[in-house]
Amino acid sequence: GASSEELLADYPALTGERLRLALLYAENIQGRSTRKQALEERTLPVSDRFLIDECLSLALVQVAHEAGFEAHHVAHVGLSGASDRAIFARVQAEGFIFVTNNRDDFVALANSVDLHAGLVVILPSRRREGQAALFRAALRRVREIGSMINLVLEIDESGQVSVLQLP
Repeated sequence: GASSEELLADYPALTGERLRLALLYAENIQGRSTRKQALEERTLPVSDRFLIDECLSLALVQVAHEAGFEAHHVAHVGLSGASDRAIFARVQAEGFIFVTNNRDDFVALANSVDLHAGLVVILPSRRREGQAALFRAALRRVREIGSMINLVLEIDESGQVSVLQLP
């Protein structure tokens, strides 16, 4: 096998994040390593990039930054008013963990692909401070999990976190 550097040189349109996801996907479908083994071996990279949906407060970007994560809001990346499919396409292309309270639509989209970087769903509609508190709790759980690949983390109004694997 070629090294990551050789693959990136041979395929200039391929980004490092896309290569990482492609290699992870190939590893998983060939059955060479389970997700748990990959985490133990530290071969499964952790995405620390979040894209926050327009239905959530702009303040969540700062909450993520304070916790040491990269974050962007759809309003700041040219996706205001974009369809859910367009937003999810960008999430997929750039390897973002997506944060939303639009559970039904984005769980369906995450379930429609073989591999995604993860989804965080803040279940209740809350004002800015309530969203920030729930997102902080979600970020703590993301850090504990280590990788959100193909996971959906849901947090309810009490701060209870549940994790689902999709697909």
